[in-house]
Amino acid sequence: MGSADESGWLNELFQFEVRPEEHDWRLDRILQNRLKGYSRQTVHDLIRRHNQQLDRAPLKPGRHYKAGETFEIMLVRRAGWSQERPAELVVLHEDDALLVVEKDGNTTVHGGSRRIGSLVDTLRRHGYPHIWPVHRLDRETSGLVLFAKSSAIAKALQTLWSPAGASGPLDQREDRLIAKGYLALVHGVPQPADGRIELPLGPLPSRKVRIKQGPLSAEMGGRAASTWYRTVSAFPSHALLHLWPRTGRLHQIRVHLSHIGHPIVGDKLYGVEEDLYLRFVAGRLTDEDRKRLVAPSHLLHAGYLRLLHPTSGAPLELRSRLPAFWTEILGSLSGLSAEAAAQLLDAGLDRACQPWV
Repeated sequence: MGSADESGWLNELFQFEVRPEEHDWRLDRILQNRLKGYSRQTVHDLIRRHNQQLDRAPLKPGRHYKAGETFEIMLVRRAGWSQERPAELVVLHEDDALLVVEKDGNTTVHGGSRRIGSLVDTLRRHGYPHIWPVHRLDRETSGLVLFAKSSAIAKALQTLWSPAGASGPLDQREDRLIAKGYLALVHGVPQPADGRIELPLGPLPSRKVRIKQGPLSAEMGGRAASTWYRTVSAFPSHALLHLWPRTGRLHQIRVHLSHIGHPIVGDKLYGVEEDLYLRFVAGRLTDEDRKRLVAPSHLLHAGYLRLLHPTSGAPLELRSRLPAFWTEILGSLSGLSAEAAAQLLDAGLDRACQPWV
């Protein structure tokens, strides 16, 4: 691959299964069908860049595929500066052992060698050459991220982040664990209003997007996952939820809410359709796509952390403000005034900061 410019490169691996209507189609035609708005030349450029990846099986644009066949392609594109800008550093807490940073909804925690704008990169630029994330948030999830200043402390905290066998709601008797509270705006209104989602998760064999997770039995390699939710406010077609994940699986809250029929507003991978996510990665979202998404990023916010300090043993509680654009979106979906929407979100965040008993 050519050298990266100041914007860098983004690359992500996708798996496609040929649909019945695509039987005996050429590879380039299949990709044009899936990636709406791509010219034939652009598709050929994508295939060429894929073939420059030394660890990937080469693809031929003219090869014909049968229905049910699968293939993988690394979508490689330049990242515009507006999308992959340097992350802003907002430090909420720092001491000799820990650092807690507030992340926006357009920043990765650790982006890899070809991605700029991650929190880890920003921390290194600000004088933290050795820092270990205790956990990660999805790129579009905003809120609190906990870092340790040594690998030993990071490992100790990680054992408390997703403890083996965790299932019940967190209460005062389990204060040795790390408690995390989230807010989400979802499509529809859950019934019952409060509940627990117990569903093992793992990578689905039939997925088109390599990172996509889904329900997967333990026999198939799925890992136990538990999420408690409580409805803060309900509207005709949406609801604001307070969530306490008891485990920390990849995409756990997003998959669990989508599974019960209430995907998070703005979720490109678990909310509308996979092809929309593919168009997003390729930078090809249409105005209609954006209208269906409602929000520029999915509306999931890590608003609260509670833990015992790993060296002093003192309790540490932190909360993160909600992104400002939530107020406008909640107002448009609920019919509330901007002031009423802001008050409701503040109350919801206060609720997320209370122990679940």
